[in-house]
Amino acid sequence: MSRFFLLGLLVLAMGPLLTEVAQAGEGEKLYRFYCAQCHGTEGKGDGPNVTGD
Repeated sequence: MSRFFLLGLLVLAMGPLLTEVAQAGEGEKLYRFYCAQCHGTEGKGDGPNVTGD
């Protein structure tokens, strides 16, 4: 009985981890679409200068 209980806890604990991985992939897509033009593909702020300076 305790083996099944521990297995159930393990499965429940892994749920949020799998969700975080899926959300990270979605966040990367959003960053590339909305942010990378100015902030650069690596997020270092080395995108093209769009201020006209």
